[in-house]
Amino acid sequence: MNIVVVRQQPKGLEKREIELPVGSCVADALKAVAIEVGEQEAISIWNESAQLGSVLENNDRVEISGALIVDPKEARRLRAESRRATITRKRRHAKT
Repeated sequence: MNIVVVRQQPKGLEKREIELPVGSCVADALKAVAIEVGEQEAISIWNESAQLGSVLENNDRVEISGALIVDPKEARRLRAESRRATITRKRRHAKT
């Protein structure tokens, strides 16, 4: 089976393509690419949560991602507030 293992690193996305026997699981894939998953990291297969024992299928993509730093809803709220403040400042300057 062809499997791709990806992990977000500070310098960019690390991508490794490997060949595993049929019936292999996520733990087998991680062992093959010598990656240990930390407590704060999450494992998924094609963006769906997975466990170390999850069985892989041909052409699966195993993703290792870090813990969320900010709740996505909170991040959207903060961006919206920032945009509103920018628009308000531009309108004030345009009227003078």
